[in-house]
Amino acid sequence: MWTTTSRVVSRTARCTWTDERKTRERKASKVRSNPENRSSLDEDVLERLRKAEEEAATLREQLQKTQQDRRDSSESPTWGLDPKQRVDERTTYIREGGFLGGGKGKTPWLQESQLAEFLASGGPSEAEKIEPVTDEEKATVNRRLFGGIALSAGAIAFALVPLGKKKPMKPLYFYLTAVLITRSALEELEEDVENVRWEDARSLLERLLGPPNNIKSNLLSAAGYLEDKKAYRKADALARDAVEYLEEVDYTKYFDNRVVPAGKQEREFVAFSKKCIRAASSKLDEFLSLMPRDAVEAARATIEA
Repeated sequence: MWTTTSRVVSRTARCTWTDERKTRERKASKVRSNPENRSSLDEDVLERLRKAEEEAATLREQLQKTQQDRRDSSESPTWGLDPKQRVDERTTYIREGGFLGGGKGKTPWLQESQLAEFLASGGPSEAEKIEPVTDEEKATVNRRLFGGIALSAGAIAFALVPLGKKKPMKPLYFYLTAVLITRSALEELEEDVENVRWEDARSLLERLLGPPNNIKSNLLSAAGYLEDKKAYRKADALARDAVEYLEEVDYTKYFDNRVVPAGKQEREFVAFSKKCIRAASSKLDEFLSLMPRDAVEAARATIEA
């Protein structure tokens, strides 16, 4: 069955091929027998050949151009740019030339010669003729110079004036009363330190430096009553020194000692605190000597009353 079918297909194919060949031969014989058909065929073939040759010539030109471009690109690493031209030349000159005045053939950076010319252009040269200063200009310069010196001297004098002086609001004897109370309490304070009663000494110091005595503010207010500037500056300095010595009596504020001192260390702390108390007493006595005697006597009478 399969063999029979194959034979039928094979015969059909041979018959079809034979028919096509006969048809081509008949057409060729007609062309050969008819001269007009032969000439038209030749012209058609020639036209196609001419077009084919033109296309081939065009393709050859394109091929040659492509090969030349490839050779150029392989010889130069600038990817089609001029080898003498920087790769970033265009962007460099666009970036720098727009702001710094650079361009093709010009460097956008400032040269040493340009810098020297720029610095020298604003100043006078030796070749220029300098006109002498007139008397009027000299007078103007001297006037401004003297004015500057006067202002400087005024500023220095103003800086030497104490700025902490306040106008007292109460009578002088009122402030001196607190000063005399503090001076008397220092004897008790020295006794507490001598007998190593540190808690009693700290409690008394708190009352002297803070309320109710407020020794610092009372000293500064009393000094404000002095009209003489020299006496006032001296009283102000004595008041601040006295307060500073009183604050140093408590050793715990100046020595890192978390335990109660004993033995040699205790004796050292006692001696240091006593020196501070005596220095504060001396400063207070000198301060009181600057105050008017009648105001000091009025303060004593107030304490004894």
